[in-house]
Amino acid sequence: MSGADLVGVAFAHGLVIAVMASAVGHISGGHFNPAVTFASGDEADGDAPCRRLLDRTVVGAIFAALLLWWIYPSSRIDQVKLGAPVLNGAIGSGAGVVVEAI
Repeated sequence: MSGADLVGVAFAHGLVIAVMASAVGHISGGHFNPAVTFASGDEADGDAPCRRLLDRTVVGAIFAALLLWWIYPSSRIDQVKLGAPVLNGAIGSGAGVVVEAI
């Protein structure tokens, strides 16, 4: 097998996230996943109102989608689905939602 094993890949991902959080943590609080921000409870004590978090999340998602649409030609989008994971044919969409919720 060429390349890094599972532990090497996991370590690389963790290192990248740690560097990103330390580099821009003073701007965003180090939350790169909206679910982490919502779960942190910051909106409950007034530090980051829920409406502002929702607005930032939606604007960020729209900006990211437009950027990917601009970068990738249509022929490539259809082939790779922009890297989005796809459920196995044996797993229904309802089961997929439950797995993501867990």
